[in-house]
Amino acid sequence: MKTTFRKQIILLVALLLAGVNFASAQFVRGDVNGDNVVDITDVTTLVDYIHGTPFPKAQRTLTFAMATSVNKAFGDANFTNDATPSAGTGDGTLTYESSNTAVATVDANTGEVTITGVGETTITANITEGSYYADASNTYTLMVSAGTACVTAAPTGKTGMIYTGEAQGLVDATSASCTGGTLVYSKTVDGIYGAASTITETNAGTYSFYYKVQGDDNHDDTAPVLVTGVSISRKPATITLSSEALSLKFNATATFTATLSDAEAGTTVTATSGNTTYYTASAGNLSNNVSTITITGSSIGTADCTVSATSANYSYTTVTKSITVKADGPTTLSELKTAIMNGTNCSAYLGYEVNSNGDIAASGVSGTKIGYVAWISGSNQDADESVSGSRILVIAASDAATSIKWTNGEYLNTETGITDIKTAKYNGYANTKAMYDLNSSDFAAATAAWNYSVSIPTGGATPAHWFMPSKIQWDKMGFNDAYEPSGNDYWSSTERDSASVYYMIVSSHGTSYWSNKQEAYAVRAVFAY
Repeated sequence: MKTTFRKQIILLVALLLAGVNFASAQFVRGDVNGDNVVDITDVTTLVDYIHGTPFPKAQRTLTFAMATSVNKAFGDANFTNDATPSAGTGDGTLTYESSNTAVATVDANTGEVTITGVGETTITANITEGSYYADASNTYTLMVSAGTACVTAAPTGKTGMIYTGEAQGLVDATSASCTGGTLVYSKTVDGIYGAASTITETNAGTYSFYYKVQGDDNHDDTAPVLVTGVSISRKPATITLSSEALSLKFNATATFTATLSDAEAGTTVTATSGNTTYYTASAGNLSNNVSTITITGSSIGTADCTVSATSANYSYTTVTKSITVKADGPTTLSELKTAIMNGTNCSAYLGYEVNSNGDIAASGVSGTKIGYVAWISGSNQDADESVSGSRILVIAASDAATSIKWTNGEYLNTETGITDIKTAKYNGYANTKAMYDLNSSDFAAATAAWNYSVSIPTGGATPAHWFMPSKIQWDKMGFNDAYEPSGNDYWSSTERDSASVYYMIVSSHGTSYWSNKQEAYAVRAVFAY
């Protein structure tokens, strides 16, 4: 035993003399005194080693740069959680691996982690056994939460929409985009969200909607965003009235129609009187887009009736119609003539104003006033013998000439030769026409009356034409205070003799006198109706 032990000592001494640094060999196991050097005191271990028993590799650990539990969100950048050996760096190969590549992958060599999904994975670092150190491993847990989706280009509400009767989409998603999910839409913040095509309205109005990004498996939804002021305008529509103007008698009713180009259930038509002193107006219910407007006269006058309509989906242009309420009796020349021929005493209508349509009124006749009712002949008497069926003489509202000779000279001192021109007859039309046809340039006064350019109402007696009254027609008319001019005397179409003609003196209210043909007087034309 002693001899063997001496040999072991000699071998150890030889190793030491040879410069074997047991510390560099990291023979930690057997280092009884803890000085990291296998020396003579670690006899048992050394004896085993000298006799050929493999010396055990040193143990070591791996430590991560970050904690052993790492929290990340989907979409975060790649990161590295380096593992560092406690000893023997470079002694062995260091590698990494992920237990769940659906959550994260790791570069085996560098340890760089790439997040691939939401969830939990374990990242393991391994270092293989080296020349002097044993292998080692460590793990850390990676928790990946959902990322936040993002709207990269927001949707908007459509513009310029007009009611069509069909559903229209409210969302303009043409340029909208997002990341991390799908853009979805709802009419209410807590409603069911779906595609943009599901957000529709039909009726005119102002609307709103919500949108958000519905996150995919790796992203949370975004908060809903409200879009307001999305409008569908009412469709323009028109109202057409049945005629341009309407007349009715005092205390009578009349109707006209209003036709709507478009209408729907619930459409209402309103008729409003421009002056309820004259008449009231009411609109009937629509039937086939037509409303009947009823006018009830209450006093004489003229005012516009305004017709409008309201509807949820149509916008109507307001229109007006002139409404004239007339007296109980005749309100036109035609009605007055009928009353005369029926034997009615119509003298109260002398001086009534006449317009170009043949309407008459005591004053303020509608439209253009052309003259006055100057004479009513009677039921069996023509107002002018040459105008068959005439019963009324209408005198013009203004002069045809203010100062003009009866003749310019050719017939100055001779009778005209026109049959009965000086006879006291109701023949002003025949006299005037005869002189005009004989020599219109010489018979200046007759020509002025004949050429009076104001239009005569149609529908009366024929022929209908302006003429210069005869003496007896002037005698019958005189001058009513309503239309009496001031300061003028007026020629008649009746000769007294070869050198003189009858004329009317205004200041004497129509008294007839005579004068030579070279005097200058005014001309006031009349027509027979």
